[in-house]
Amino acid sequence: MEVPILMYHSIGRAAQSRKYKRFDVPPDVFADQLDGLVAAGMQTITAGQMLAAVKSGKADDIPDRAVVLTFDDAFADFESAALPALLERRMVATVFVPTAFIGRRASWLDDIGEGYRRHMAGSQLRAVRAAGIECGAHSHSHPQLDRLGSPCELADEIRRPRCILEDLLNEPVTTFAYPFGYHSGAVRRAVANSGYVGAFRVDNVRSRPLDDDLFALPRMTVTPRLNASNIISAIERRRTVVSDGYATSKRHGWRWARTVLGPAPELMVEIDEWLGVTDAAGSPR
Repeated sequence: MEVPILMYHSIGRAAQSRKYKRFDVPPDVFADQLDGLVAAGMQTITAGQMLAAVKSGKADDIPDRAVVLTFDDAFADFESAALPALLERRMVATVFVPTAFIGRRASWLDDIGEGYRRHMAGSQLRAVRAAGIECGAHSHSHPQLDRLGSPCELADEIRRPRCILEDLLNEPVTTFAYPFGYHSGAVRRAVANSGYVGAFRVDNVRSRPLDDDLFALPRMTVTPRLNASNIISAIERRRTVVSDGYATSKRHGWRWARTVLGPAPELMVEIDEWLGVTDAAGSPR
């Protein structure tokens, strides 16, 4: 079984920097992508629904044409731009929330000129949850979790968002997405030990929930260059030894670059482009 898990960030046209434009999907492009999924018979499920089916031994309940839509960072434009398009098509999704920024601007993006962006407030998160959207954790302050200095700091970044979201939404929070997609064995163990059911990375291949590590499930980056037709060809591309090998080598290349050249966000974007990181369509972003 292979399930495409798509990763979005912002639905809008507000990107001020060239570096962030690939993460800003205009509303009309987003609608076109959703229409492509509908036309292809894809059925959306939340990340939590997929994980619950696997953990309960009911993976057969996952639709044959399932797709999971995820949105990192819980920007305010999710409620204003993404949610109406999803509801119109009776689609569900999962939003991953960095809880330190609930109702605040994205100061962690100041280094690339995108810190003006607003995150959803608590009332907005409750509203999207009432509309059938799952809310998962995206750490507390959006750090590179695999570079934190102490186990206590790591545990706090992972456990605190679950507590905050559960208090806010009055329900269990079971899913986690690694900021920037960065993780390590210690990070995965900390997430598992904090009561989550599964967690998500970024590798631009389809997930195999019955075979993959449930705490390192790959997602496919969605950018504005994907339209109704090529988004389907992208997500229907099956995993192979070659695609897995490419994803692994890319991940190791990232780790080397971050270790040698440093963790600055702007530098990370430049390294990302230098390595030729691809989007879901398999072409350089």
